Amino acid sequence: MSPAGRIALAAVVDDANSSVRARSRAALRDALPALRLRFESDWLEPLQAGEPRWTALLRRTECAFDIAVSLRETVWPARVRVAVASIEATRDAAGEAAERAHIKAARLLDEDRDAGWFRIGLRGRGAADCAMAEACARLHGVLTSEWTAARSAAVRTYRALGRQAAVARQLGITQQAVSQKLHGARFQDLLATEEALRTWLREAGRSGLWAIGATGRASGSLIASLGAAE
Repeated sequence: MSPAGRIALAAVVDDANSSVRARSRAALRDALPALRLRFESDWLEPLQAGEPRWTALLRRTECAFDIAVSLRETVWPARVRVAVASIEATRDAAGEAAERAHIKAARLLDEDRDAGWFRIGLRGRGAADCAMAEACARLHGVLTSEWTAARSAAVRTYRALGRQAAVARQLGITQQAVSQKLHGARFQDLLATEEALRTWLREAGRSGLWAIGATGRASGSLIASLGAAE
């Protein structure tokens, strides 16, 4: 994307309970240094705490869902809604272009709360295309909404350490228990959904939907699973 084009990400903790919102925002603030470091190469402007929205500018679209998943897992079991939006390159000054991208992302969060927790408004992608991607993200949200605290801890620790034996040592449980918790969390289905969305976001200018991801699972089957999950 040229310097005048911008990709904005916006996130908001979405819970009616004010104490839950406060705890979730505190958890995000605590996690902010690690999030900035993990996605260091992806930020054009790193994630910033705001009220009510957290905002960032991205260098590329493909990291947007990975960032959203990290935010969602940080505040679990509270809810977070995330939007990614891009604008065409124009003659606007960089600051004006950034502001327009932030406004577009904020509108996606505000316009339809029933559309799902991950909203998409990308140049080069039609409404139907984005709606299918948002449906895939909803599947991911359905799966994580069914977690227990133990499953959440297993998934987050596995993402950080990458080996079940290391997770078992960290959590003080057996490796078999780790495997069971990851299975109960539908971790492989989550990874397949993440890969499908990562690929789709990477190919933001490409027409059509859903190549088979590196996991070998057709994303169409994930969308078909959405109805059963809901």
